[in-house]
Order: sequence, then structure tokens, then C-alpha cells
Amino acid sequence: MSLLEPTKKMSKSDDNRNNVIGLLEDPKSVVKKIKRAVTDSDEPPVVRYDQQNKAGVSNLLDILSGVTGQSIVELEQRFDGKMYGHLKGEVADAVSGMLVELQERYNRFRNDEAFLNQVMRDGADKASARASQTLKAVYEAIGFVAKP
Repeated sequence: MSLLEPTKKMSKSDDNRNNVIGLLEDPKSVVKKIKRAVTDSDEPPVVRYDQQNKAGVSNLLDILSGVTGQSIVELEQRFDGKMYGHLKGEVADAVSGMLVELQERYNRFRNDEAFLNQVMRDGADKASARASQTLKAVYEAIGFVAKP
């Protein structure tokens, strides 16, 4: 969900770039965005999953759970009695760490032109084989005779 409007979906077409995390975005920029994410004005702050009443906190818990694989219940227990800043900091660290890894892999593949060309050739071969099977079935269905 959107970082600043947690009841809306995160969308790359959003006019406000602070609502969105791009996969190839600078990790420092992502950290800034997450630290500005909407939470609540509870006093004292309570980190608890409740999409209706605590959409911002729930959004951050969803993101952290998705990146780390930890359950929401585990995260709620871990952040019990902590401030929203602790949650935002951990979400920022987890997401930026994941993005650094992803971007390194992306750049490694993107800079290996021979590998990319081979992937394209393999894909074209598979598509061609599949298309010929489909065309053969179509020809048979409409009564065309295949060339000897």
C-alpha cells in the first residue's frame, strides 16, 4: 500500500513519488521515504496490526513481513512497547538491504550482454516451437494439408 496514503495501493503511476518504492531506486531515497511513512497519532504509540484503525502501521508491518518472512504476530511481539520510529527504521533497513541485493543481481545480468542474448534466443526457440504446434493444430482443424 502507499506509504503516505496507506489505504490506497502503491502505484508506479502515482503523481507523488514519495508514495512509491521503486525496485531500482537508490536505497538511501527508500530509507527517507519509509521514515516519512504515515503511522498514527496514538499516545503512547502502539505497534499493532489493524487495517481499519491503524492502516499506516499495518502497511509497515505488511512490508516488513513480506521482506523478512516473519509473521505479523511475531513482528507485533517484537515491537511491543516500542516507538513507531523503531518500526520504520527496521522496515527501512530490511527494504533497502533487499533492494541492494536485487539491484546487484539486476546490474550483473543487465551488463552481461551474452547472457541476455542467449536468454532471448532460448525464449524465441521455445515460442517458435509452441507456435508451430498451434499452427499445425489450426491447419488440421480448418482442413489445410501440411506440405510434404
